[in-house]
Amino acid sequence: MIGVHHEFLELVSRFPRFLRLEALGEVQTLKGVEPIYSFSICDHEQPECGSLPVLALFGGVHGVETIGVDVLHACIEHLASQLSWNEHLGELFRKVRLIGIPVVNPAGHWAETRCNGNGVDLMRNAPVDSPTPTFLFGGQRFSAHLPYYRGGGLELESKLLIDLVRNLVFPAPFGICLDIHSGFGWDDSLWTPYARQKGYPPNWPCYMRLKATLDMALRHHVYKFEPQSENYCAAGDLWDYLMDEHRQLNPDAQGVFLPLTLEIGAWRWIKKSPTRQIRALDLFNPVPPHRRERVLRHHIPLLDLLLSIAANYKRVFTNEETESSPARRETFRIINSKTPSQN
Repeated sequence: MIGVHHEFLELVSRFPRFLRLEALGEVQTLKGVEPIYSFSICDHEQPECGSLPVLALFGGVHGVETIGVDVLHACIEHLASQLSWNEHLGELFRKVRLIGIPVVNPAGHWAETRCNGNGVDLMRNAPVDSPTPTFLFGGQRFSAHLPYYRGGGLELESKLLIDLVRNLVFPAPFGICLDIHSGFGWDDSLWTPYARQKGYPPNWPCYMRLKATLDMALRHHVYKFEPQSENYCAAGDLWDYLMDEHRQLNPDAQGVFLPLTLEIGAWRWIKKSPTRQIRALDLFNPVPPHRRERVLRHHIPLLDLLLSIAANYKRVFTNEETESSPARRETFRIINSKTPSQN
C-alpha cells in the first residue's frame, strides 16, 4: 500500500469524529491491487456536514509528480495535528468540509510515470476537444506508447474524480477544487480553466475576487494567477469538463464552483542541480531533502487560506474592500478587452 494511505488510515483511527476515509475503487499496479481512497474532514457528528461549503484537494493525477501527494499530505497532517487541542479549528470544521483524493493515480505513482496503468494521461482523458492545435503535448490519440495519450474513453481514475466532484462539490453552496501538480515553469502558479483555448472562464470575476483575497491575506506570496491557456492549450482537461458540466447544471449560476491547479514550478530545481536530473521522477520533484522540506512548508499558508475562504465565502465574496480593490478594476479591464470563453 502507498505510504500516504497508511498515514491517512492512522489519522482516521486517531480522529474518527473529524476524519473519514473511503475506498472508491481499485486499480492494478506494479505492486498489486491498490485502492483509490477519498477523505473527508469535518465534524461528521453534525447533520449539516453534507451541506457545508467545500474545499477539495487532489494529488497524484500524474504519478511521476509525487511532490503533489506530499504537499497534500503535509497540509492534512498540519491540520490533523491540531485537532486534539485547537478549539478554533474544530469550530472551523463545523463551517466547512475538506475532502479530496490523496493519490488519484496509484498505478502511475508506483511506476513513476505520468500516465496510468493503461498508458492514459488522465489530464488529457476528458471528452473535451481543443479548437486550438495542441500537437503532442496537448493530447494525442495515436498510441498509448506515446506520452499525453488521451485514451478511448474515461478511465476509472477519471470517473472516480469526476463522480466525487459531482456528488460532493456540485451540491455545495460554494466549492474550491485544488489539483496539485509539478513540473511546468520557473515559478509556482495557480491556474484557472480553460485549458482547451485562449480566454477567460465565464466566472472570471469570482476568480479575481479570490485573487484579491489572496493578495491581501498573503501579501508576499509568489503565485502567478492566470488561466492555464496563457501557458499552453490542451485537450481533455478534466477541470474544463467539470466546469462546463457545472454551468449546464446551474444555468442560473446557483452555487460557486472554482477549480484551480497549483502548478509547482520545477525548472528552477533543474537549473540548480542539472546533474541530479537523471530520472523522470527527478524532473518533477525536488531531490535534496532540504529543498523538499521547503516546498512542503511553503504551501501550507495557501491551503489554510483557501479553507478559511471556503468557510467564510459569503463575506469574502461580498466584502466592500475586495469589491473596490485593484483586482476588481483589473477584472473589468480584462472582460472589456477579451471575451471570456463561452464554449
